[in-house]
Amino acid sequence: ITGGIVRAAIRELDSGRTAARRKKKGFKLPLTVIAIVSVSILMFWFYNHGTAGTQQLVKRFIGRDHSSISRQDKIIEGSIAHVQELTTTKSSQIIEQSSEIHLLSEFLDEMDVRSARLFAMLAVLELWIDEVFLDPSLHDETMDDVFFRKAAEQNGFSVLRTGCDLRILDSLNLPAIVAIQRPRSSLPGFLTLQAINEHEVTLVRKGKNAVITVPKNVLAANCRSAVYIPWRNQMGDDDLVPGGPPENSVMMLKQHLREIGYTQVGLGPFYDDQTEWAVRDFQEKNDLPPDGIVGPLTKILILNENPNSQIPHIRQQIVKR
Repeated sequence: ITGGIVRAAIRELDSGRTAARRKKKGFKLPLTVIAIVSVSILMFWFYNHGTAGTQQLVKRFIGRDHSSISRQDKIIEGSIAHVQELTTTKSSQIIEQSSEIHLLSEFLDEMDVRSARLFAMLAVLELWIDEVFLDPSLHDETMDDVFFRKAAEQNGFSVLRTGCDLRILDSLNLPAIVAIQRPRSSLPGFLTLQAINEHEVTLVRKGKNAVITVPKNVLAANCRSAVYIPWRNQMGDDDLVPGGPPENSVMMLKQHLREIGYTQVGLGPFYDDQTEWAVRDFQEKNDLPPDGIVGPLTKILILNENPNSQIPHIRQQIVKR
């Protein structure tokens, strides 16, 4: 092979490669242009359509968010207002109660402690009877329980001692003597409970400006754990029990039961089955243990319900100070 043939062959190969490269370049150029044009079209569409949709979506989201925030703000504002109202009301109640306690303290400071017990007993008994007798020697009695028991017996009365549960006093509905804590003193004072209603009580002591009306909770907070209730016992001192011995007090019990509606109860001195049934029914209706035993509470409530009993009551219109 001559050199001329070789050179001719090399030129032919070179010309073939060049043509192939030109063909590839010619093919790549249209694809690039197509890609650029496609991207431009997509961007144009998104700008004019996609952005608007996105903006609307954002607006809707922001609107909902603002609406939610607005509702939450209203709820929070309402809660704050409610708390402020409760706080204001509670503060007013505390201030008012403090004022009532202060008034009661002044009322007790003006009390004559030496005669307070005697005056309180006299004030209660005078609501029951016209003439009251109290032995002057009672003034020297140091035990309060003994003093009130003896003072009651001297006038034909019994005395019931209870705690400071105002619900019991309201239920018994009788004038009472309240042992009350005096400010800056270890000695109790004694006030007559003259009237009671749903929220307040009226208390009486000896001396000028002798009547005061205070909320029940103020009295309960200052009561010294003892309340004495004198009452006229028409059914004997002892408890009456079913099947007990015949007594005149049983006849009195039966008479009162008949007068309050238990007309099936017969007369006679025996505590029989009909009497027991009537007593248990009465006790249950008055939230007492229905055991048939007629003690002081049952007796007082039976007397209170009897319209023929001449009994002073305290559940009435409060006397305003």
